[in-house]
Amino acid sequence: DTPSTQLSLVDGITTIVNGDGIIVPYSTEITNLQKEITASYVLQTTDNNYTLIINNGITPISITINNTLPSNGIIYFIQQGTGDVNFNVSGVTINSPGSMTKIKGQNYWACLTKVGSSTVYQLLGSLKA
Repeated sequence: DTPSTQLSLVDGITTIVNGDGIIVPYSTEITNLQKEITASYVLQTTDNNYTLIINNGITPISITINNTLPSNGIIYFIQQGTGDVNFNVSGVTINSPGSMTKIKGQNYWACLTKVGSSTVYQLLGSLKA
């Protein structure tokens, strides 16, 4: 048997060619990476592609956005507590609708994405001033 050769990975489908030249697609499993946050937090490089579950109870907290995400990085946030969740910046620029930098409240969400390799981030979702 001739070993298979991987050709490409597009939209979660890897296409390989078997020893007979027959194309065989197969799906890959994608895991929803999650991390719980219970207090003020500074984003880490390892948070890329994670959903951060914010379980802050009634305590207001801050999430500091610095320039640690890789190019085109993305993080999702879900607020479970009732205390305000505010986004602060450290050496980056945040663009958001109406310059809003807080998640709207309990059971609402936000998404942060880095624009290419710049220090500009887009903050979108259920936000308030």
